[in-house]
Amino acid sequence: MNTRSNIRLETENRKVNAKSIMQILSMGFKTGTEVTIVAEGSDAQEAVETIREFIDAGCPEL
Repeated sequence: MNTRSNIRLETENRKVNAKSIMQILSMGFKTGTEVTIVAEGSDAQEAVETIREFIDAGCPEL
């Protein structure tokens, strides 16, 4: 993902940089885990939509 925004994925007790695949994988997401996407920057809305679509599709590229 090429974005200028800062993006985080958050659960109840963890926050990770959404631009880091290693940090995302370290979260160990399971089906049903509630995830909040937080983005700040000039293209934040586009970044959130891209990540939401990726998650909704079942993370097909992982």
